Amino acid sequence: MLGNPRIQRYLVAALSGAAMAFSMPGWGLWWLAWLAVAPLFAVVAASGRAREAFFLAWTHAFVFFLVSTQWLTHTLTVYGSIPLPLSYLLYSALAAVLAAFAGFACASLRWLPRAPAWASGLSAGLVWVAWEYFRTVHFNGFPWNLIGYSQHPNLAVLQAVEFTGIYGMSFLVVAVGAALGRGWWEWRSGRGWRPGAAALAAPLALVAAAWGFGHWRLANLARPA
Repeated sequence: MLGNPRIQRYLVAALSGAAMAFSMPGWGLWWLAWLAVAPLFAVVAASGRAREAFFLAWTHAFVFFLVSTQWLTHTLTVYGSIPLPLSYLLYSALAAVLAAFAGFACASLRWLPRAPAWASGLSAGLVWVAWEYFRTVHFNGFPWNLIGYSQHPNLAVLQAVEFTGIYGMSFLVVAVGAALGRGWWEWRSGRGWRPGAAALAAPLALVAAAWGFGHWRLANLARPA
């Protein structure tokens, strides 16, 4: 059963979601976020249809929310006086609903015209952040655990949030990860390393610019006399 390529893709998506959860505050693995979505976008690129892309991303995000929002069960039980079994049921249902936004993001990449290699990471980041924003502001208004929050200890790169908000940080993380995933898929498909290098160029340039600005900003902060 595990030899089935489709099952393998779903396992990769689930492990990718767990890795992203471990990059969130509390685990100290913020650097993992830059790599965690790469496997997801690799299997999405290998998927045949938008429907499969949706469910791969849904699997990724469902595991992510199950691991990273476990505090909700404590909140529901202690402050909501909800029995523990019911709190786990509600928490799992919420994770399933929230995961749909990631599913729509990756399905959208299938519905939209395919971006050239050099723009694949950027387009994935933009689409992901658009759905992340929609999840935060509209529908159910759940702003917790946006991807950008994983970078809370990364003070240099985080300075760019002054101009972009947390969504800009989510964009950078997803753009890099998506470019890595696209590059891996292109290489495994026999197209060599050039498409992956092209996909990474723009996201890495933006990260370098954010990092450079952040270091300059931190070095020039006004210090008390």
